[in-house]
Amino acid sequence: MLISKGFLKSWRRVWGGEEPKALTNPTLEFLDEVIENIPNMIFIKDAKELRFVRFNKAGEELLGYQRDQLLGKNDYDFFPKEQADAFTEADRAVLAGAKVVDIPEEPIQTQGGVRYLHTKKIPWMNAQGQPIYLLGISEDITDKRAAEKQHLLLMQEQFARTEAEKVNERLKILSDAGQVLNQSLDIHETMQAFADTVIRSKLADWCTVDLADDETGAMETTTAAIDAEKAKLAREWRERYPVDFGAARGAGHVMKTGEPELYPVVEMSFIRERTGENEDYRTIQSLGFKSAMIVPLRFGSRSLGAISFVSSVSGRRYTDLDLSIAQELASRASFAIENARLYQRAQQANQAKTAFLANMSHEVRTPLAAVLGFAQIVGEDHALPEEHRRNMSLITRNGQQLLRIVDEILDISKIESERMDLEEIFFNLRDLVNDVMALLSGKAREKNLELRVDIDPSVPEGIRSDPTRLRQVLINVLGNALKFTIEGSVTLHLDAVPAIEVPGSTRILFTIRDTGIGLSEEQAKSLFQPFAQADSSMTRKFGGTGLGLFLSRKLARMLGGDLILEKSEPQKGSSFVFSLVTSDVRRSMEKAKPTVPSAGAPAPSVAVLRGHVLVVDDSEDNRFLVGWYLKKLGFSCEMAENGPEGLEKMRAGRYDVVLLDIQMPGMDGFQVLERAKKDGRVQSPIVALTAHAMKGDRERCLEAGFDGYLTKPIEEKSLSESLEQHASTRRS
Repeated sequence: MLISKGFLKSWRRVWGGEEPKALTNPTLEFLDEVIENIPNMIFIKDAKELRFVRFNKAGEELLGYQRDQLLGKNDYDFFPKEQADAFTEADRAVLAGAKVVDIPEEPIQTQGGVRYLHTKKIPWMNAQGQPIYLLGISEDITDKRAAEKQHLLLMQEQFARTEAEKVNERLKILSDAGQVLNQSLDIHETMQAFADTVIRSKLADWCTVDLADDETGAMETTTAAIDAEKAKLAREWRERYPVDFGAARGAGHVMKTGEPELYPVVEMSFIRERTGENEDYRTIQSLGFKSAMIVPLRFGSRSLGAISFVSSVSGRRYTDLDLSIAQELASRASFAIENARLYQRAQQANQAKTAFLANMSHEVRTPLAAVLGFAQIVGEDHALPEEHRRNMSLITRNGQQLLRIVDEILDISKIESERMDLEEIFFNLRDLVNDVMALLSGKAREKNLELRVDIDPSVPEGIRSDPTRLRQVLINVLGNALKFTIEGSVTLHLDAVPAIEVPGSTRILFTIRDTGIGLSEEQAKSLFQPFAQADSSMTRKFGGTGLGLFLSRKLARMLGGDLILEKSEPQKGSSFVFSLVTSDVRRSMEKAKPTVPSAGAPAPSVAVLRGHVLVVDDSEDNRFLVGWYLKKLGFSCEMAENGPEGLEKMRAGRYDVVLLDIQMPGMDGFQVLERAKKDGRVQSPIVALTAHAMKGDRERCLEAGFDGYLTKPIEEKSLSESLEQHASTRRS
């Protein structure tokens, strides 16, 4: 306010503490002139009736009234009663309290509308200390108030915009980090991409991820920085000063306690504690670290590591909001790390399982090859009594069943590890179906069952798919139906419909109906589970492992279709539907040939060949069996019982073909092959002889340099074909 206490004292002294008189005193005239020209409204009310006795020009202009309209009037003459009552009550309180009252903001209705005033009201006392006047000084703050309000709105908008930008920044960082954390299951690749994302988001100028190996506890560090030089420096820093779990602060302390650390301002004394006053300290000091935060990487109660965020050239000062972002990033990174490690463990377990199955395949197939081979040799002896030949046939049949079980287990392993590839070729579907029916007809006759096939005209003659796997599914499902049907029939019906989900493709439907023992609802629930049958009594009565339908459904889905139980009723039979999808069909084929010859078809004649063969195999039984086959086919042969002996014979002799076992103790087949290829003296074609049957074994052998590949148990026909292909000399 523009009225000082000294001014008021002067006015009171001039007026002598009494009511104002005529302006005759020159000093009083001067003071009135000053009051008149003050830009704030000044008014005086008498203490008795609170009527205006003085008003300056600024007051006239503010209220919009002439002075003669104001003097002698009170608030009730200008304001609504409710507002006038409030003014009067306030004025009486000022006079009664004999002290100055400050009213920071007071709305007043004027001729020009509502104005906001900042008013001071001062009691005017006489010499006896009684109030005689009320002096009011009011500043019009309407425009100032509006400007302040506008400024406040602008500040609020700016704050809201800043907060929104921070939220958007946070969401973008989390989104970008989420993408890179989900792109790979390689931990090192993922952590590097994560650290790079932190730098690109400008959340840090330097980011370090310290991970503890979950088995050894050894620390692995990933770094990123705003440029290559600083990234190199970050790596060197961590190499020289590894994570210290005994320190009172830093990454080691965060990992140990699980509590984050926030340093809005980095104290170089902390760096000095680690380095001392040396060149490293001066280098770090020159980088101008401004702020830092360290957050733990945890999964449940386990500590995985820590992430350090450092601000330098950007000048960013980390806040609690930044720390919350860092903690959320660490939470997501921890989840990704744990997922990657679980995946790696699963991969390792799967590799171990694959290696185990491959080894078991070898261990089972090797003696089985001898059993089946010698059963065939003995069974072909026409001088043997019929009863003994029948016994040999029984041995062969059960050996082949055991081989099928091994193959089913291996097939399931291949599918589950995604190591099975499908072949896609054109073949005659009708011929393949007829071939399967012919193969199973003998089993149907044995049980006095009717085996029928019904092919709808809509079914194309030729399709593109995998004939081997299709044949396998049909044999499994039809064989199952025959096994569990005691009397009546088994029927296969084929139909074709458009595959709606794959435009332009055709769905082939195979419906297998039987009049067998059927299934209850409870039994049907576990039908497609591995190693499961309806109940244990079925296993005892009908045999089998319970793998057939499980494997068949897996294969059907790989072929683009499915295998389902359509319906089943105990003691009345079951109905299964198997489907596949093909994108290429032919209504007719000029030459329709069965893809796989049926069991009932006469075996093609085996060519009689001539040549000299080296057999390298650590199994004496297999050497004897292969030698017997070779002699029958017209070959002479030599034997070697291990890798070094076989290699020596290859170098010293001349062989039309070398049959080399893959899995031998000491020097295995691959090592023998590698050394033989390096030796210029070995020119013979080398065929792999193996009991391995896992996916990739054949490719691995051929890529290694083998000229051919034979799987145990070796059949005479496949051996003959391989020898005919690779032997340098033939005799018709």
